[in-house]
Amino acid sequence: MTEPIRPDEVEEEKLKIIPDEAIETINSLIAQDWDGRSATITHTSLIKLLKHKMGNRFHYDWLKFESIYRKAGWRVVRDSPGYNESYETNWIFTKEK
Repeated sequence: MTEPIRPDEVEEEKLKIIPDEAIETINSLIAQDWDGRSATITHTSLIKLLKHKMGNRFHYDWLKFESIYRKAGWRVVRDSPGYNESYETNWIFTKEK
């Protein structure tokens, strides 16, 4: 009998859903923009690289990666425009204190 997933198992299951190539791409963008305090990844740059690497396999569910990085020790803030705002969605990574 299959049992429901426990809260402490969710991150491991997410890692099974998000392919290694997607995590590698995010890691690369963090390293590329790291200034010693933070790194910012834009929605456009991430999708562009993921589609280039993954082609037709790309899936928007892969953009739900924040909790995986939080578990790894990052503070991740997803900043999306609200009503009447017109900037691009981005993720800001800083070291967890």
